[in-house]
Amino acid sequence: MAPVTGVVLAGGGSTRMGQEKTSLSFSGQSLLERVLDVLGQATQDIVMVTSRPMDVPGARLVLDLVPGRGPLAGIHAGLKASTGWAAFVVACDMPFLSPGLIRHMISLGHGYQVVVPFVKGQYEPMHALYSRECLGPIESALEDPHPRIVQFFPEVLVRKVSHGEIARFGRPERIFFNANTPEDLERAFQMEAGDNHD
Repeated sequence: MAPVTGVVLAGGGSTRMGQEKTSLSFSGQSLLERVLDVLGQATQDIVMVTSRPMDVPGARLVLDLVPGRGPLAGIHAGLKASTGWAAFVVACDMPFLSPGLIRHMISLGHGYQVVVPFVKGQYEPMHALYSRECLGPIESALEDPHPRIVQFFPEVLVRKVSHGEIARFGRPERIFFNANTPEDLERAFQMEAGDNHD
């Protein structure tokens, strides 16, 4: 199978957290290091989309090509910079990613333009595989001043990954958990402590 590039979205301002999220410490690593470690187990190389210069060993840094358009612009920039046939996109603040689930989703990709979890009637588009064939539809969606990630989904072939498939790798609510606020981060610490006592 041709390689896939990992893409980490870190372009937000961390306003709800009140400090830079990527450098927050979590279980002996920064939150970003933890994300990069997991993504590196499932992809060939890693691109990080950021709005500011950073020193990130092991990742190529790129900037949004269409600034001010939110996460979809980040996906677009990461996909443009990818060296593989597709990019697996995650956010920088997801401490409980599963390398097994990422590999499983990549394995489903051929024949589809998007492979995305669909749990309780909702997509998880910040934990999804996007093929380079999405670039045209994404660029069309980016003409909207406030595009949603899923806006271009009707234009491409989407493989939904069900709750049952995901549950083989862990609880979906844990895998897709992201730390947007100090309260979220505290909850993540509690979840991690609970796991370590199981």
